[in-house]
Amino acid sequence: MNWKLFTCFILLVMPVALAGQGVVNGSVEQATQNPGSSFIRLFAGDRSVTNWTVESGSIDYIGTYWTAADGRRSFDMNGTEPGSVSTVINTTAGEQYYLQFAFAGNPNCDDTPVKELLVIANDSSRTYRFDVTGKGSQNMGWREEVFSFVASSNQTRVTFTSQNPGHCGPAIDDLKLVEVDCAGTVNGSAILDDCGVCLEPEDPAFNQSCTDCAGTLNGTAVVDECGECLEPTDSAFNQSCLDCAGTVNGSAVVDDCGECLEPTDPAFNQGCLDCAGTVNGSAVVDDCGECLEPSDSTFNQSCVDCAGTPNGTAQIDDCGICLERNDPEFETNCEESIYIPSSFSPNGDEVNDVFDIFKGNGVAVRIAEYRIYSRWGELIYQAQDFDFADADKWWNGTFRGKPVDSNPYVYFVEVVTANGSTQTFRGEVMVVNPGK
Repeated sequence: MNWKLFTCFILLVMPVALAGQGVVNGSVEQATQNPGSSFIRLFAGDRSVTNWTVESGSIDYIGTYWTAADGRRSFDMNGTEPGSVSTVINTTAGEQYYLQFAFAGNPNCDDTPVKELLVIANDSSRTYRFDVTGKGSQNMGWREEVFSFVASSNQTRVTFTSQNPGHCGPAIDDLKLVEVDCAGTVNGSAILDDCGVCLEPEDPAFNQSCTDCAGTLNGTAVVDECGECLEPTDSAFNQSCLDCAGTVNGSAVVDDCGECLEPTDPAFNQGCLDCAGTVNGSAVVDDCGECLEPSDSTFNQSCVDCAGTPNGTAQIDDCGICLERNDPEFETNCEESIYIPSSFSPNGDEVNDVFDIFKGNGVAVRIAEYRIYSRWGELIYQAQDFDFADADKWWNGTFRGKPVDSNPYVYFVEVVTANGSTQTFRGEVMVVNPGK
């Protein structure tokens, strides 16, 4: 339950008692005995303080022994033992009353510092607590408390009872009836606005919590699903924000492929992508499994075997001949011969990564000169006087530390044969799929 609204409802249906009705001798100044600068102990049945009765135990009627909250006198609710006092207030049956009183505690004993006071009137009761730590007779720290009750007759008896043992108990003084606004604030100015909310009249929210989106008090216009402030009966209600699928306030849009889809749909912008992820692109996967434009010079080239066949299985045998392994002449016709591949693929897969030259058994013994040129005649790579088995000497498809483009390159190779003669070879080698 919203207790704030519930309290405001009670205040609305139950008249608030006016402070003018008052509490007779609420400040306990009037009595047939004078406590002077000390105190007088009063026992059960005592009525020497005007309009007050000691109901049980004993209390101390305090003079200037400590500073009162109002005037010069007050009550310590413990005399030789816990005590109880009551006072009678003129009331009207059925009305709600708010009784304010000053509350403190006797700070002059070494017992528990927290003083507890029980207040009862008709069916209402409440316990109040006060900590005397740091307080003294000249610094009592009086605190205003409010007790609420509903009267059942033309007179109501309010009883105050100590909940502490010993000689030092809770202290009370200065009882009076007060006005309380709808927020429960003593003498406050909050009222229920036209929207039924308890607010100060100057509060910016006053009369605003029940205005509709058009600013009309208790109006019926609302913001529709399209964000428009309209009456629900308006023909335009929920119509200004249809998406491409016809859903009110939907989020479907036409993607780059012309499809009406939610942006979160896995198919969004996918219906017209090529293998490279380009909208309406023309790249396709070639025979080597590479995604390339058909016009790319490396199309179908990254997987050619030594015979130039995409995904072929021919390989260089020990005789330096490019043959299928099931060829009868594979590794059986090792005549003196030199084999120079027409392409290689320096892509780091450890297969055909360098431009190496193959020889048959007993043919050439060393490479005397090995040079690579660009199509424009620029020297790309050079090595001299090295053995065929020296893998670090073969060109790896780079120039100045960077992979070259996929293009044909010119080679010049001079080999020294077993009989001491030289053979010279010139031609072109294709670099395929470099630097991947």
